Amino acid sequence: MRLIGMLTGGVVPCIGTRNWSESIEIVRCRIRSGSFSVKSLTFMAFFLYASVCVYGAILNGYAALVADRFASAGLFLERNSGFTLRYVDIVGDFNGDIDAYRSEVISALDVKFGSSIFHVDPQAVCNRLSDYVWFDQVSVERLLPDGVRVKFSERQPFAIWQYHGKLSLVDRSGSVITDSIDGRFLNLPVFVGYGANRRVSRFIEELEKYPGLRHRISAFVRVADRRWNLHLKNDAIIKLPELSPWSALSEIALLEETYGLLGRDFVLFDFRLPDRIGLRLSPESATRYRRALKERRSKRLRERNT
Repeated sequence: MRLIGMLTGGVVPCIGTRNWSESIEIVRCRIRSGSFSVKSLTFMAFFLYASVCVYGAILNGYAALVADRFASAGLFLERNSGFTLRYVDIVGDFNGDIDAYRSEVISALDVKFGSSIFHVDPQAVCNRLSDYVWFDQVSVERLLPDGVRVKFSERQPFAIWQYHGKLSLVDRSGSVITDSIDGRFLNLPVFVGYGANRRVSRFIEELEKYPGLRHRISAFVRVADRRWNLHLKNDAIIKLPELSPWSALSEIALLEETYGLLGRDFVLFDFRLPDRIGLRLSPESATRYRRALKERRSKRLRERNT
């Protein structure tokens, strides 16, 4: 019916309104009048020939062979049509070597070079690459007739997070990138403790206001996920309050700029109380201080006796 409809101008005869003999007669009239184009006649001939061949093959039990031949013909057309995968273009914002990511990209395509470009499923490739720890904001597109472009940005390490003795690289949001840390990342700030990774961005933003303080800190330790201890490079510790740590940072920066407080012989700076600062000398400094105090008292006694 569909073929007859095409030959009669696209109108498919409906049962009860036009019988097959009338439709065939319409076709004959159009053939006699020459209203068919060469393209239409060629299509008719090919369709009729293919139909007869397939019908004969089915009657004689060669259906499987015919299907195999059609599949082979389809494969031949696929390989010689020009729409085959020949190259992969990798672009993006990343610091590493592009060759380090090429094997991951090729593996995610799950299609061999020389196969049909239409076998590449962009969404499936995106899903596979998104599972790779360094890939962020992945997009995949076919570049017809024979290419694929993979675009992504590399996740940027922002800090090192230590928890339960394990070190991990985290991004600005605090999400873990990888537990594999090499020498390229040793200069990143170190955050320690449960919940510390979720606050790396805010803390670094606040600390950037006081550049003279930042270079003295070796680690940011989260205490019971409530407050911070800052471990300095000279092994001293600054204890920040729970409620207003950023105000305490401002006060510490001012004391350091005015008096050079952090460079003195103290091992503990306690800012947890709002109305006072607790200071603790190192054992060596405490011994020297007690000796100097004792000598000063002895000197005053001698002066009184004389």
